[in-house]
Amino acid sequence: MRDELGGSLRRLRCRAGLTQEVLAERSGVSVRTIQGLETGTRRNPRRSSLRQIAEALALTPSERELLLEPADPGPVAGFRPVPRQLPPAPRGFVGRGSALADLGDDLLLVVGAGGIGKTALAVHWAHRQLDRFPDGQLFVDLQGFCPDKSPLDPLTVVRGFLDALGVDRGRARSLADHTGLYRSVVADRRMLVVLDNAASDGQVEPLLPGSPSCTTVITSRRSLPTLTTRYGAHHVPLTVLSGDDALALFVRRCGESRVAAEPAAVVRELIAGCGGYPLALATVASRVHRHPDIPLAEFVAELREVGLAALDADDPSISLPAVLSWSVRALTGPQRRLFGKLGVAPHPDIGLPAAATLAGVSIPQARRMLRELAEASLVARGAGDRYSMHDLVRRYAAQTAATESA
Repeated sequence: MRDELGGSLRRLRCRAGLTQEVLAERSGVSVRTIQGLETGTRRNPRRSSLRQIAEALALTPSERELLLEPADPGPVAGFRPVPRQLPPAPRGFVGRGSALADLGDDLLLVVGAGGIGKTALAVHWAHRQLDRFPDGQLFVDLQGFCPDKSPLDPLTVVRGFLDALGVDRGRARSLADHTGLYRSVVADRRMLVVLDNAASDGQVEPLLPGSPSCTTVITSRRSLPTLTTRYGAHHVPLTVLSGDDALALFVRRCGESRVAAEPAAVVRELIAGCGGYPLALATVASRVHRHPDIPLAEFVAELREVGLAALDADDPSISLPAVLSWSVRALTGPQRRLFGKLGVAPHPDIGLPAAATLAGVSIPQARRMLRELAEASLVARGAGDRYSMHDLVRRYAAQTAATESA
């Protein structure tokens, strides 16, 4: 087998934005075989395997011939892949005018509670800005808050980025080696990097391009203070939708005729029960759309009777209670107990001394715990050292308190 095959296959795979693992899954050829072909250690590949790889890569006839009969790598020599990794733009996106206006710097940090629409905002904005990034867009879900997955290791992520950019990792071994190579490659490129669902500053820092020609958008439930303090990231807080935007989202998901056929007061109550949470609105709107013969009053009654359970779903990624649980799971025991007690406190907001009494700790300890809850987007700090919760979060906190006391 000629040595050109490995280089050609690698360039064609990277141009398609595929890792070796994804190409193996799509082609039915083992990862070990693909690795052997690219490194040159697999000297006698089956022609049928090469055909399967060619089909998975959707090659043109000339590229297919190049792969099956590698002789001259000229057609792809010097090719610089342009990764296009953005997910599809969210349909029915509404509002967020001030947040969209804030997304203009080269390092952006979108922070908000789970289910608040951070990813939708970032992806919507990214699709509107494609002309600014002719050298490509990199996207990764860092799995910072997932029920059954650990946060992605930065080394795994940067290796994937280098593969997508068509870079031979050569002798790079450590995270520092890979990060240095990655930053060198993108230094002169106008690219967008979207780091979604980040767990911590440490997970994100090695993935920052380090070049003013690149723009990085990070989304997280945590405020990630190191990024704002050390790197000057522009902090974009995301809260619930306004009443008008919530109605607009609900109408777009359900259809104007469906909503217009119902009493306006019922529509308002149903939307109010979702608390302006995009995920809650999308969940209820999806059910309404799937059951056109059920009046909205029945969905309102369900929200009244079972509360947050009405916003649950089999898929935890679209279940608001499940999404909130992932944030609470990351808290320490004392923080979790205070969170639960805040949910059953008699007033919707609380001062620092009262919170300290409620938790049975000193005022400095209470301040630190409340700061952590605020950085996790579970409480909001107001003037005069007063802290409050969104109504839906408060209901979940009350459930947490009931569970811990049972």
